[in-house]
Amino acid sequence: MLWIASLCVSLCCCRPDTSTYSHFEHVPGQVWHHDMPMRFAPIWADSVVVHDLWLTVRHTQDYPYGNLPMVVDLIGDSGQVTRHRVRMAVTDGRGNWQGQGFGTLFQCRTLVASGITASQARRVVVWQAVDSCDALPGVSDIGILLN
Repeated sequence: MLWIASLCVSLCCCRPDTSTYSHFEHVPGQVWHHDMPMRFAPIWADSVVVHDLWLTVRHTQDYPYGNLPMVVDLIGDSGQVTRHRVRMAVTDGRGNWQGQGFGTLFQCRTLVASGITASQARRVVVWQAVDSCDALPGVSDIGILLN
């Protein structure tokens, strides 16, 4: 039994850091325009290790909808684009804000893709995709997280 415990401890100690990269881009004037992509160039600690890509949004109470549809383009080494459509719930069924918050800001996150490598996402571009809304108020920051 002692060797099993030793093996478990050894494996846990060799596990890579769970938060390898995060970066936020500020939305000017807290209004995210339909033609304003948020661009990211993740820094990958290891080019062969697989990661999960999370999308994080910070918004104010001025955000007028219960969800936030977005398009996330992963641009790989070869220039190939892999498109993900994401619908982030920012309120629950009763209209209460989801996520964590302090002051006037709330923060929500959602998983975009699992098991990706650096060659699949050298660049990440995020677009707001709310139908018939050219200027989306109440969005403060857009961020990505690799873990």
